[in-house]
Amino acid sequence: MHERARVDRLTEAAHANLVPPMRPTEYATLKADIAAHGIKVPLDVHAHQVLDGRHRLRIARELGLKDVPIREATLAGDDPVTWMIKAAVLRRHLSDDQRAMMAALLAKQHPKAKGGDQKSPVRRARNQSPPRRSASIRATKQPARREAAVTMNVAPKRAEKAATVLQANPNLAAQVHRGEVKLSAQAVRQVHHEHAREHARALPPPDGVFDCIVIDVPWRYDRQPSESGLRGECDYATMSLAGVESLRLDTAGGA
Repeated sequence: MHERARVDRLTEAAHANLVPPMRPTEYATLKADIAAHGIKVPLDVHAHQVLDGRHRLRIARELGLKDVPIREATLAGDDPVTWMIKAAVLRRHLSDDQRAMMAALLAKQHPKAKGGDQKSPVRRARNQSPPRRSASIRATKQPARREAAVTMNVAPKRAEKAATVLQANPNLAAQVHRGEVKLSAQAVRQVHHEHAREHARALPPPDGVFDCIVIDVPWRYDRQPSESGLRGECDYATMSLAGVESLRLDTAGGA
């Protein structure tokens, strides 16, 4: 028999949001099973924090259960956050994109334990002035991200892409984390399009009188299944051929 603990004395582990939540259908299925048969798999805990089993804990609260089966997590040298992540990666069927976003989140939320220049305070004390910001970023955040990628068993380049999306668009990153959006095919492309639009809006309008104006009109691109080399749908409003032909320039003052 496993030890049991009162539900009101257990809490979700710090940084539990690093692990993607269950899909609604999965959660509903698990809740129905627990309602019918109880919790069969004990929750792994450390110092009253649930490292593995937060969904079971939530369901227990929703069902009004007073206590749940628990077992002490054997950290084996890992810190609680690393243990929690390893357990989730082994137990859950997570995609490469989800694990890459987990690596980006881990490097951002848990940088000290997951890499970085641990001697930086000493080095700063030895120098007359602090290092430049760019050097500090290279010395702390990048090693943390690389180590997080190793923990998640994901390619460092994929983790870098996830970090780019996380910094540029947290809401989009959350969709990748939940497995709703593809990282490279959708999220990275959308971020690049957003950057391009911001850059275009920041450009000053041309000024002066010109003898010739060359315009790249907003053509409508239609990708066929057999034409993978053609551009797909644009991220801006396009025009039909008839619309392009009907364009008229304001040539006030010109011939």
